[in-house]
Amino acid sequence: MISTRRLEILDEEACLTLLATEDIGRVAVMRRRSAPLVVPVTYVLDDQVIVFRAGFGALYPAVLAHPVSFQVDRSDTPSRTGWSVLVEGSVSELRQREVARALPEPWMPGERPYLLGLLISEVSGRRIAAG
Repeated sequence: MISTRRLEILDEEACLTLLATEDIGRVAVMRRRSAPLVVPVTYVLDDQVIVFRAGFGALYPAVLAHPVSFQVDRSDTPSRTGWSVLVEGSVSELRQREVARALPEPWMPGERPYLLGLLISEVSGRRIAAG
């Protein structure tokens, strides 16, 4: 069977548009250990900042001390299509009044007192589209 799908490289505007459509992504950060820490988070895109909360675990100190990657994707298995956006940047702690948009409710229970913002320095994306 001949594939009718094609790979598209997404520009920054398309990547930001797709980021704004979702509310769950994965934060990835290298720690001093050999394996990266990858944690799913609920988030909101607030202008050029990805805003999310962190709890008392390993994520909070790691993202403040190291460069961070953030990935969001969506796929449709039956059609074998989908997209993925990868962001790189640095994280800082925010105050609630610095965030214009409301954050989505976390899926997991537990306290998340730290409000964090990932300032986007690089963004790239790809889409596998139907031909």
